[in-house]
Amino acid sequence: MSSTPPPSHGGGRGSDRELEEQLIAALSSARTNPAGLAERIEARAAHFQGQDYYPPHLGGKVCLPTKEGRSAVMEAVSFLRALRSALPPLKLPEGPAAAAALQLSAEDHLVDRAALGRVGHLGSDGSHAAERQSRYGRWSGKCGECLWFGRPGGTAAAIVEDLVIDDGVASRGHRHCVFDASYAVAAACVGAHPTFGAMAVIEFAASFEAEADAVAARRERGPPQPAFDAGAAGDMTQWSSTLGECAGCKQAIKGGAVVEVGLGKFHKLCFTCASCEATLVGIPYVTEARAPYCKACHVHLFAPLCSGCKTKIAGGGVTVGGVPFHRECKPAASRSGGGLAPACPAPKTAVARAPKSSPAGKTPAKAESGVARSAHSSRSKSPKKKAAVPGCGGSKNGSSSHEPAGQSMDCAYRGMQSLALDYGSLE
Repeated sequence: MSSTPPPSHGGGRGSDRELEEQLIAALSSARTNPAGLAERIEARAAHFQGQDYYPPHLGGKVCLPTKEGRSAVMEAVSFLRALRSALPPLKLPEGPAAAAALQLSAEDHLVDRAALGRVGHLGSDGSHAAERQSRYGRWSGKCGECLWFGRPGGTAAAIVEDLVIDDGVASRGHRHCVFDASYAVAAACVGAHPTFGAMAVIEFAASFEAEADAVAARRERGPPQPAFDAGAAGDMTQWSSTLGECAGCKQAIKGGAVVEVGLGKFHKLCFTCASCEATLVGIPYVTEARAPYCKACHVHLFAPLCSGCKTKIAGGGVTVGGVPFHRECKPAASRSGGGLAPACPAPKTAVARAPKSSPAGKTPAKAESGVARSAHSSRSKSPKKKAAVPGCGGSKNGSSSHEPAGQSMDCAYRGMQSLALDYGSLE
């Protein structure tokens, strides 16, 4: 994708012109070389775990849930290999005005769906694809439209593969649209979508001619304003009935980036610290009273205060007679055996430091963005006793015979092994 979006086609929004051109080229390549597309799609089959697809180019760390799993992939491969001949290529309509006109009809629908956070071919003004194409030109023979919703940063090739696999769509309408021999021209518009992250609108026609005056007027005024009071048409997605509500905002999860932890499912943007509201995606966190907290806030709000140095215990500690201490601050027995020596002097800095490793010498799992498989850390065995700190009542040879017994207290924060889920959709 382009690093800087070029100007809008018609004054309505920024768009990725390069990706849009690549998308038409990828659609054309699919029609002229179905065998090559079959090979690329078949390669996906090795990267499924059940119904979940882990794209190799994302390092296997991002999960794209599907409705049908590997079976839809292999069915698409069979379809492509059964085609007896290649189809004519797709291209933009002849002439810059015609290409712009068809793209403007796609942009109108993208702006409408993105503004409302909805899906579906019916616009908030009640328009269908044929009517939107007719705003700026004349289509003839046949016309159609494909909508793709998914993770930002997707390539044109991956979008076309998704359309041809057509997961979760019983009619395989997107696949048949791509391979409809009636279509000779197409135009696309790609942009952001609040639920899924990204959206592509692709308009198809057997032929298309522009109406120059209508195109000029549209460029001047911008796209039609979405009808925000148009009701809930297009509010349901492929995932609306299966994902439930966000544990953060309590709104329905319709798709897009989702984080799943022991507390439930969250919109990615809703998985934040209950205190400072900083994102918790990709960083260690801990739960308290069924709420997630970042390490700093949890230490500030809930960590015990060391009775020795008077700072919070952010790492492993001990209790002596029910009183919490950092391990290095634990008081030692007096040499006479008649009580406890004073605690170690307070450190020069009052900032509690997190341990370099989790208890029992185990290295914390690296935190990654997405679904945390576990939100709980277990208690560890008591660490090996250290030699007494000189000047704090311990024996010179490091023997622990003069130290009071202490019970290990685990306050360490572990990184959660995380995995991102992205629910896409086809309409």
